[in-house]
Amino acid sequence: MEGTPYVARLSELLEDLHTITSFRLSLHDLDGTEWYAAKKRTAFCDLICDTEEGYRRCLTCDRRAITAFGQLGRPIQYRCHAGLVDTAVPVVEHGAIVAVILFGQIVDDSPMDKQWAIVQKKCAWYHDMPALERAFYQVPRVSARQIKAFVAVLGACVGNLSLVHGDMNAQTDQQRLRSYVSIHYSSPLTLDGVAKALGMSRSKLCQVAAAIQPGMTLMKLVTQRRVDMARHLLTHSDAPVRDVAGRVGMADYNYFTKVFKRAAGVSPSQYRKLARTVLLAPEEGLSPASPRTGQG
Repeated sequence: MEGTPYVARLSELLEDLHTITSFRLSLHDLDGTEWYAAKKRTAFCDLICDTEEGYRRCLTCDRRAITAFGQLGRPIQYRCHAGLVDTAVPVVEHGAIVAVILFGQIVDDSPMDKQWAIVQKKCAWYHDMPALERAFYQVPRVSARQIKAFVAVLGACVGNLSLVHGDMNAQTDQQRLRSYVSIHYSSPLTLDGVAKALGMSRSKLCQVAAAIQPGMTLMKLVTQRRVDMARHLLTHSDAPVRDVAGRVGMADYNYFTKVFKRAAGVSPSQYRKLARTVLLAPEEGLSPASPRTGQG
């Protein structure tokens, strides 16, 4: 998906929304890789990110939010590592979450002194608290109702763009193949079966797969999708590893373990243990985005 016309169009949309709202928006894949980020930051976040420690904490917080996001699968609001309000919104294609939009660098409409107390606690490591306090009181203040409205507008814009993207790429063979595999990865897939489903010859299908990425084959694409979904299930569910293997289309447990370890570098059980160490701690205030919960 990275580098595709859809990501470019979506990035343009987010830049336009940033211009209108001043919310800082960024687009990430489910592993936390940043595809787009608005260039302008608040003065508060500039102070934080100008330090090596602050920048590291910011990246870690974003990745944790994206990882934890899969537990709810819908917009969530939380306090970032520095105490500001952030929101995560899904990008959905064919019923599956394929990316996450983060927006924030704002505070909510609760008392500012209480929010500053949160910031002081979270940023106790920072070297110049008076400067940070001055910048904090310049951070945009947004109500829960406004955030809810923005989530709705953002979802509608992204959904409409996805529909247009689908129409524009209906004749793109690579996109058709990716979409088919994305939907049917858990079923038994063969070269003949996929070729027939897409109305292609075997040789044509092989050419299309190779055009996606040098050296790519249909089965490599299928395996890649299955491993990606296995990573997600291992992180966000308590299903036994054997069940995860079956749910992603690899019923042979030993084969699944071998394939997964070759792709991830660790066994499925080890991956689950490591992945869960980066989930947001309860004090980060992870919650569904709604007017009842507010932010933070």
